[in-house]
Amino acid sequence: MALVAWRVREPRRTGASDTQPLLRAMRATLSNGPFTTLLTAFSLARLGFTLLQTMLVYHVTYVLGGLLPVETVLLILFVIIGAGVPVWKRVADRWGKAVGYGLGIGLSAIGVLGLFFAGPEQPLMIYALIGITGLGMSAHWVLPWAMLPDVVEAAPEGAREAGVYYGVYGLSDKIMRTIGITLPGYALQAAGYVPNVAQGAESLLAIRVLFALAPAVFLFLAVPVLLRYPLDRRAHRALRAESPSPAGD
Repeated sequence: MALVAWRVREPRRTGASDTQPLLRAMRATLSNGPFTTLLTAFSLARLGFTLLQTMLVYHVTYVLGGLLPVETVLLILFVIIGAGVPVWKRVADRWGKAVGYGLGIGLSAIGVLGLFFAGPEQPLMIYALIGITGLGMSAHWVLPWAMLPDVVEAAPEGAREAGVYYGVYGLSDKIMRTIGITLPGYALQAAGYVPNVAQGAESLLAIRVLFALAPAVFLFLAVPVLLRYPLDRRAHRALRAESPSPAGD
């Protein structure tokens, strides 16, 4: 990355720049209804998935008693995430990106909620629920980033500062990741968690809530937000038809 930053240079620009001041550009960005809807759903899903990923090792180690190898659980999860990407591509092509994203988030919410109730005596059920959760997570890997260019196109002419949209999107991603990584530490400390020993009932409940119940709540909350997303396939086609074609098209 340092080498790229050292060697790559922006081309020189001639003429007046049409770039807006930062605060004005951010206000224009957040006044874009489709973008704020997508940003809200994306942020809720990111927080839920980060909590799940942060607490996965704790849940497998203490709640499931190490019955299932952590490496096996992670392998199943990430293989299914990767294999699910073309599935959600086909779903988005057929029914739209927002529908696909909502289905994926809802599927993960169901899977992770089931993990809240599953115990170490149900290994096959746990593997199945992890698979369902991973399949839904793969939609989050692809579709919200594919939806972002669409909401930029929905901005009025003169307010399409794509860099600001991507910057706000990335900032929200980092904030939700930070909360999802740091919050469990404080919550576990308050619940009396002590590492590398058998946990008491209170700390076990805290681990289960942070791993499964809290992520399920955030994921379920994201689904009705996506139902209000206005840029379905028909609206997006109409938007592209109204937009002026770039020179040379």
